[in-house]
Amino acid sequence: MSPVAGKADPFPLRRPPSPSDILTLLFRLYRTHFLPALGVILPFALTASLIYKLFGMVMVRPTINLGNSLLWGADFQFVLDEMGGLIMVALTALVIKLLLYPLPVIAGIHAFHELMSGGRPTIASAWRQVRRSYLRWQVAYVAVFLLSTPAFFLFALPAIPLTNQTGPAGGIAVALIFMGMFAWGVVLMLLSIRYYLISPIAALEDYLTEGRLGEDSKRIFLRAHELGRGMFFTFLLGWILAQLAVYFILLVLLTPFSLLISLITGTTSPEVWTGQALPLNPVEVALQQGLTLVAEMIVAPFLPLLHYLLYLTAKSHHEAYDLELHLDYLRRIRTTQAEEEEKGMPQFMPDPG
Repeated sequence: MSPVAGKADPFPLRRPPSPSDILTLLFRLYRTHFLPALGVILPFALTASLIYKLFGMVMVRPTINLGNSLLWGADFQFVLDEMGGLIMVALTALVIKLLLYPLPVIAGIHAFHELMSGGRPTIASAWRQVRRSYLRWQVAYVAVFLLSTPAFFLFALPAIPLTNQTGPAGGIAVALIFMGMFAWGVVLMLLSIRYYLISPIAALEDYLTEGRLGEDSKRIFLRAHELGRGMFFTFLLGWILAQLAVYFILLVLLTPFSLLISLITGTTSPEVWTGQALPLNPVEVALQQGLTLVAEMIVAPFLPLLHYLLYLTAKSHHEAYDLELHLDYLRRIRTTQAEEEEKGMPQFMPDPG
């Protein structure tokens, strides 16, 4: 601990850290700042999660219809109709994801930046940051979205002439469309990791957001491209390790309580409490959803903190930002020590003669 208001060095690694270092620091800072960070993030994460769950109920039916159609060999045109509905649902889900994703992330990045700088973030200050950065984040991310779309059309365009045919040709069309959706999802995920710093840059680098919306978003995207150069595998491994950590935490939190709920409500089938089947008891459904929501809120600070740590890592790699933070930390220590020494020195008394 430092003598400066009891605050630790804001970025204790003296070099660009490895993915394992990031994961270690992620857990340490998560544990240290959990309650104040969660207090700021909670309204934003709760809003996003509730909307996701409501939309998830809408997604269930088209997915089941398409699965049954493929399983039982329904008419090909019916399969195409169901697939078209599923594609529209998937696109709508993606739009909703993009609209809601920056809310808890920007608020969380702001919270952790303030906490690690010795400040006291509030919901109001996080909301101001979200309002300032939200549209700029959206426009900047449109570029990432557009860069990923050729992967879909690479497979989907050859399928267009085959959609009016039956037999093997129709099956090839379905396969190509599925392959296009899969390729698009993979490319979008990889590009999102490549430009993972869009969120912290939009949230923290105020000097980039002083002009018009389009110009600001362009600066954010180019800045993310610049800081992300040579960092893709660090981002990817850090993201994978963080996702595994979150999955493990959710598994530990949910499994015993889900089993207990199933036993209390009388649904003891292992397929239900392991997630392989849907519970039919309305009380159990409500309890499961409530338990899942609580667990998701507990891990909500992980993602913003990962964004922030990867941002610090990239700035340290390209701009020696960790040394800048450390020098500022040492200056604050010396200033505090000098003030304490000055207070402890005897006052100067003028000569009465």
